[in-house]
Amino acid sequence: MNTLNLIIYPGVAFVLTVILGFWLSRLDKPYHQVVFNIHKLIALVAVVMVGLQFSNWFKSGEVQSEWILMVVLLAIMTIILFASGALLSLEKLDYKLLRLLHRSAPVGLVLLGVWVLL
Repeated sequence: MNTLNLIIYPGVAFVLTVILGFWLSRLDKPYHQVVFNIHKLIALVAVVMVGLQFSNWFKSGEVQSEWILMVVLLAIMTIILFASGALLSLEKLDYKLLRLLHRSAPVGLVLLGVWVLL
């Protein structure tokens, strides 16, 4: 597995997503739709890039069985991010809990990403 390719492009997309997320959190509600949609699309692109790279990785046969757990945890964190972001934009549920989930899941993604590189 080419580790550099695994992190460069999705990493740039992740950083852009986080920067736009900070920008969105500073804007008044309702969110600016253009910035919000760009934030969502870049996040989706990052997920697709990682998914394609993991697919190629699994096809190569270089997968160790304990890494499958890591991939499942990454998928769970990603689902939490997308779901909490969608629910935050609705502004109808417990905002503090959703915001905590949406802000802590990227930390989990980074930690899991570092774990796969070690």
